[in-house]
Amino acid sequence: MDTALRRCHRSGGARVAQQPNQLSFQKIQVHAFICLLGLLLARVIEREARKLERREGLSALLDILADIRLAMVLEPSGKKVGRPRASWQLEIADKETAEFFKALVPDKQPFVYTDGSR
Repeated sequence: MDTALRRCHRSGGARVAQQPNQLSFQKIQVHAFICLLGLLLARVIEREARKLERREGLSALLDILADIRLAMVLEPSGKKVGRPRASWQLEIADKETAEFFKALVPDKQPFVYTDGSR
């Protein structure tokens, strides 16, 4: 472990993995990449919302989209042996949220709209 991390671990200031391989530089790079990718996706959502003349902030937009639920439904294949058929079911309770989501997401699989509008 790096000396600064060892000092931090000894002082109890933060939880650090016991084994040096668990806190490798590559894992830190991957974590940073995923965080930046998430930020980029959030900003794209915000930009597209502005094009749709929505005035909520990023936090409010993400809260609106958090109410949407997507489930994979498995059905028997119809044979005794075989993989089950999978389909996607999208659940949106609010009509305004559904319109916002449909404007953001392209109309193609795996999304199946529950209200039958598409």
